[in-house]
Amino acid sequence: MRKYIIAVVSLVTIAGVGIAVAQQSPSFYIAVSGVSGNSYQVWQVWNLSLSSALPNTAFSICAIDNRGVQSCTPEGTTNAGGGWSAFGTFSSGSVGNWTEWILFPSQSLLSNKVSFTVAGSGAGSAQLSISVPGASGNAYHLDDTWSLQLSSSFANAPFSMCAINNHGVQSCTPWGSTNPYGGWTGTGTFGSSTVGSWTEWISFTGS
Repeated sequence: MRKYIIAVVSLVTIAGVGIAVAQQSPSFYIAVSGVSGNSYQVWQVWNLSLSSALPNTAFSICAIDNRGVQSCTPEGTTNAGGGWSAFGTFSSGSVGNWTEWILFPSQSLLSNKVSFTVAGSGAGSAQLSISVPGASGNAYHLDDTWSLQLSSSFANAPFSMCAINNHGVQSCTPWGSTNPYGGWTGTGTFGSSTVGSWTEWISFTGS
């Protein structure tokens, strides 16, 4: 009797296993320098920041505003690290209670919500100063290099440079805008046409 050895090969099919990876919830913050808590004042400079979000992805800022109206407005795109930030100033029209959050429409993904209150605090503040290296007091000379420095509570705000010049003529000239921190710096040199007495100040649009 012959013996037959039959080799048996077991074929095992391994079905693909789906692994669901949860998207980390984006983190959304609002901050005001020098302020703890969530109560702010008109003309304070705010900083919005977003982290742990989808990289290079369009998003909207949603809010329940100080009138109780909810809306979502396309804002921009996150960077390659999933982050974004912006600066601005609380205007008089922002007085009241707010709740804000981030929405990624393409993923129906929401961030946490932040709630805060803005209170009125007057018309804001601004200070203009001039400095000349090596000079003391406020008497300067031809060809001296001057530097004007503006610090204010108005972020990204257009302003005019006003003066009573050395002929006694007063004028205001649109000049530029403050940076996200409410500051600005300008430099130049006193020329022959500037000989005499001057008074200068800054005027913000609407002030």
